[in-house]
Amino acid sequence: MFWRRGLAEFDLGLAKQPTVVQEKVQPIFPKWAFLLAELYKKCDVLTAADIVVSSLRAGVASVAGAEVSEATIDCVLVGFLMAIRAEVESISDEYLLVGCRHLESSSKVMEGFIVFLEEEDSDEDEDDDA
Repeated sequence: MFWRRGLAEFDLGLAKQPTVVQEKVQPIFPKWAFLLAELYKKCDVLTAADIVVSSLRAGVASVAGAEVSEATIDCVLVGFLMAIRAEVESISDEYLLVGCRHLESSSKVMEGFIVFLEEEDSDEDEDDDA
């Protein structure tokens, strides 16, 4: 998978900030963004959001191994989701939010990202109403 390249030289144990992960993996997304966009064209957007978020989380967890905490795994996941958010226009905050909520994660970083997405989605709704 393309995300493994982004993690190949990255020490997951040092992942304390999603923005650091985002900066590391962001360069790989322009090349692969079309695949994610095609996924969103081929299936229901809510299903696609679940696929993207849960698959990335499972992939990060498999690379991380048992010695890496759930909070660190979520930190890496949020970094990937931030990179996707920046590069793939067809994946809206609303859909990422649905996918993140389905994870049932209680880590502070995931809860913070969910709040951020809720606020961004709310701001977008207010802009549409104006």
